[in-house]
Amino acid sequence: MTKRLFLFTLILITLVGCQTAKPVEYRPGGDGIDSPRNPIRKVDFTFTGDLLFEQALYDDAENYDFGPYFEGIKPYLVGDFVVANQEVVIGGAELGLSGTQFIFNAPKEVAFELAKAGFNVLTLSNNHVYDKGFPGVVNTLKYVKEAGLLPVGLYDNAHDAQQMTILEKNGMKIALLSYTYSINRKPPTEYQFITNVFLTPKRVFDQERENKLRADIRKAKAVSDAVIVSIHWGAEFTYNLNTAQRKAVAVMNEEGVDLVIGNHPHTPQTAEVLTSSTGKRTVVFYSLGNLVSAETDDARAEDAFDVMYQTGILVQASLIKNTLTNTVYTDHIRIIPVVNHFDRGRVNFRLMPLSAYTEELASQHAQHQTIPLFTKAFIDDQMELLYGDFLNSLNP
Repeated sequence: MTKRLFLFTLILITLVGCQTAKPVEYRPGGDGIDSPRNPIRKVDFTFTGDLLFEQALYDDAENYDFGPYFEGIKPYLVGDFVVANQEVVIGGAELGLSGTQFIFNAPKEVAFELAKAGFNVLTLSNNHVYDKGFPGVVNTLKYVKEAGLLPVGLYDNAHDAQQMTILEKNGMKIALLSYTYSINRKPPTEYQFITNVFLTPKRVFDQERENKLRADIRKAKAVSDAVIVSIHWGAEFTYNLNTAQRKAVAVMNEEGVDLVIGNHPHTPQTAEVLTSSTGKRTVVFYSLGNLVSAETDDARAEDAFDVMYQTGILVQASLIKNTLTNTVYTDHIRIIPVVNHFDRGRVNFRLMPLSAYTEELASQHAQHQTIPLFTKAFIDDQMELLYGDFLNSLNP
């Protein structure tokens, strides 16, 4: 695959045979794929990176109207399930809105704006879930549900925390698990159930946490056709994968997870397909980067990652079950790089596919004003670096 093909087209790659048996395309009597007589069952997904609503976004959007912000990518927010990692508590104005100093709380309008943009599932397990204490947890679930969105990975009672989220569509059941590496503000003992933490307080993936992860996946597989894990992990502002990521994803592959969607590093990270000793293949995206954000020049980041802070990827993929062979595989993987554009002064926010972005727009980006490295050419090169080999491996 040439770099130009990667840079200027939306990439559609088909991955078949994510089990050892190849799927059988069987349509007796000319039945379509939705016919009960057809053994092929398919569920389409779109996944995005972190929704990190920061103060400048609230300042720029009149009456918290984010319609114009999402307009440029709305055509890609399609599928049976459109899933994003909502990294900001939606506790409403009553808990005090906050978009700075690493303590976040969004107005309730955010939930409804996300629904209008096309999202229908929010994973909520992340390090900011307790930024506004237990009232923030309660309100987030309340407003997300009122907006008609499905919350995953956040709980306001111990009973719900023990339940499995199952997405049902087109004759398939898909379990969606959600985890975080830690919580910034530690909840008291009586609220430890609010989310699933897969590392110890010292951020180690020890035997106890490994056993818990294995048990969760086995429980999910017992009641579903496929398993997806959304996981908040990794080091920020780097492409390097840490030990916990490597160990945890190996366990997920061994236990038969179909798809892993990572978030948290504030930059896209690489993707790969892992194959277990039994031949099970797991498609892994280590980080989809940011979708929503508003910060520039983070003191923790090198210039390259300040640039990549303004980027993310959309991943579109289908999970397919062949009822004749009882196999599940991942198909139609599509990667769509996205730029979070805003002008000097942090105004005129809009999300754009990288394929539609220009050097002229890049020169106007607020980030370019202090970091000249922010160019379309640089972002193009980084996306090729991250995903070129992966895409080639799916289409040898």
